[in-house]
Amino acid sequence: MTTLVASNRTPVVNKPLLHLLTALFFAIAALPGVSQAASEGDDYVAVQVPNVNQAVVFFRDVMNCSVISDDSQALTAQAALMACGRETTVEITQASGHTQHASALPQGLTLDTDDATSVAAWLRANHVQLIGSPTRLTTGPDAGKIAVSFFTPWGQRLQLVSRMKADDLLQTTTPASRVAVQ
Repeated sequence: MTTLVASNRTPVVNKPLLHLLTALFFAIAALPGVSQAASEGDDYVAVQVPNVNQAVVFFRDVMNCSVISDDSQALTAQAALMACGRETTVEITQASGHTQHASALPQGLTLDTDDATSVAAWLRANHVQLIGSPTRLTTGPDAGKIAVSFFTPWGQRLQLVSRMKADDLLQTTTPASRVAVQ
């Protein structure tokens, strides 16, 4: 990266070069097969959506994520990086032509949360369409944990799973949070 040195010896980043590198990062990350959905323990999730701006608003306002970076400096808003909770980064990219319909988008994206039951109430209060009620999982590595499934405004199914098992949640005294993904 090219830097210029100001008189006080503070490095100054060449802004056009920074914008070019940011656009290049998003272009490479959006290539098929470069990124994949996260599973338990991962801290990075890539999501393709029909409308990046709509997804950023949803993840920011409902899921309480914050924008790390977006390409709003570029000619089109094609991607954004968001911090969701303590350890999860969500990359939102524009779906291309044939994947813009909800039926063509990847299904079953799962994220962790501290308390799925409290999150379900928060989602309901924010007019998010839940798929049933919070459920105790009975099989697999998440057996005993509580999960809540719901649809995003663009029709993609998401699931939030409590980090702790349901019995452990009953023993904790942590107050419920309005944060969906923590």
